[in-house]
Amino acid sequence: MTHLTNIIKFVVGLVSGTIGFLILGVGLLGIIDPTGTKMADDPDPFGPTDGIITTGIIIMVVGLALIAGSGYILWRIDKSK
Repeated sequence: MTHLTNIIKFVVGLVSGTIGFLILGVGLLGIIDPTGTKMADDPDPFGPTDGIITTGIIIMVVGLALIAGSGYILWRIDKSK
């Protein structure tokens, strides 16, 4: 049973870390290119870019939290077997 638990922890840690890196990249892109990010907004592509940097920072914090959680899960795997 412990071996199955370690496999599940590994898969969950790997998937959440991958999703965290993707989210981090999207947030970073929103901060680097706010105009291009606004152009991808289909309902209002030429609207104001107010708040996009704040949203990008929030998205980056969520991505970093997922990466940290994934690192913790991977660190907690029992490696003695």
